[in-house]
Amino acid sequence: MKRVGWVWVLLLVILLAVSPALAQEKSLKGSLNLEEEKKADELPALNQLAPIKGAKETPGVTGLRPEGARAISTSPERRTPPRKEERNARLTRSLAPRRTPRETLSPLDYSEDIYIYVTMLPSERPRPPENIWINDARLEPDDYIALKMSSYVMEADGYFVYRDTMPIFNIDQCTPSIRIAAFSGALDFTDNLDDPRAEALGPGIADTAVNWFYVITSYKVDVVSGDTIQSYAPSNCVGEFDFRVYDNYPTRSSYNWITYVVDGLGLGTDTSSVNFGKKLSEALGGGVYLVMEFNAATQTWSTLAESTFVPFPTPHWEWIGTGYVHLGYPYMFSGQNFPGTLLSFDKICYLPNHEGNEPHWQLYHHTDRTSYNWISLPFQEQFLTSITTGVELLQDIIVAGGYDPETDGDVAPSLMRWNALSQGYVSVAEWLFIPFPTPHYEWTNHENVKAGYPYLVKMGATIESWPM
Repeated sequence: MKRVGWVWVLLLVILLAVSPALAQEKSLKGSLNLEEEKKADELPALNQLAPIKGAKETPGVTGLRPEGARAISTSPERRTPPRKEERNARLTRSLAPRRTPRETLSPLDYSEDIYIYVTMLPSERPRPPENIWINDARLEPDDYIALKMSSYVMEADGYFVYRDTMPIFNIDQCTPSIRIAAFSGALDFTDNLDDPRAEALGPGIADTAVNWFYVITSYKVDVVSGDTIQSYAPSNCVGEFDFRVYDNYPTRSSYNWITYVVDGLGLGTDTSSVNFGKKLSEALGGGVYLVMEFNAATQTWSTLAESTFVPFPTPHWEWIGTGYVHLGYPYMFSGQNFPGTLLSFDKICYLPNHEGNEPHWQLYHHTDRTSYNWISLPFQEQFLTSITTGVELLQDIIVAGGYDPETDGDVAPSLMRWNALSQGYVSVAEWLFIPFPTPHYEWTNHENVKAGYPYLVKMGATIESWPM
């Protein structure tokens, strides 16, 4: 009996000794399970991800683990920290971007190729030269026209020179067919007029049949492509322009019509009629004493400037007058004993800006008097319409007026020019009456027309504005 009692006492002692260890183990397991659940809440569910290459089941851990990764231990012993290389690998994998929301990288696929696409933008076009002019022109012994620029274009590598028989208004006209030279490192260029085209058409200097017009563009060479890039616009256009004038004194009058087409007289900002008369007389060697214009509204002449003799205090001739002259408009002058027979506008020449500054006229028709209107064919209008004949010029005016010469008006339209040698009018084109075999009107052209020269037009109806 005593032996049995001692056995029970021994069992009770053993039970009391083992119970705290079991409680500690249970507590540790519970804390580990809570930690695992917390990590599972913070990280994406592994069972929702695609299987990782090389992953395998690990007892005691939910989900998959990479091969070689350390499993989470459930024993109470202290876990060994991962090696430095493994920590770096884990960090690299965690920073690597996923291609899609459900795709993960393999442990070794933690870098990708980076492609940088570079688009080489073309170089900007250089600025055109700001201002050019004709510095000099000579006919003999060596023909040449000298151009000059006001300043360099800093971003340019050089300059192209273009020459044509008509003004050059935009960069589209600057084609290789009219490019005559390229130069660099200078502000001056001299055209010796020795190319085949100039030799075929004539020198142009002191030549009313051919007039030369110039522009200069800048260019630079693209450092990437090697292409030559031209300026986005040409310079201002300059021209060499000639009029044949006649001094018929003392046999008859010496009225001459010219157009102030380019500033070849060097008026600059002083475009007064007095300055115009002075410069005109100087260009012809003296003898000019009267400058007039025609008033189409009243069909009368208006004196703009005249040279008047002043007897005191010292006898001299003095220009007096009122008004101004304008580029593109025709004027009549007269005089006697002026030695020049050719008026060449070839110094400091420039053309008006073709955007808004081209001349315009109101053409009048009168029923109780003549219906004369003095005009010129503007360069821009000729460029836009390609007018070459007198009939084309008359038709262009009639279209602007919106009337039909067959049914409207009581005067047949006609175009004339002034012959300074004979001091009379010459028919250029007309709406001509043909009496037989059946009476009718038809357009008849007698001469071609040239831009910049003055013409007299007679209209059968008033036209508010031409060119359109």
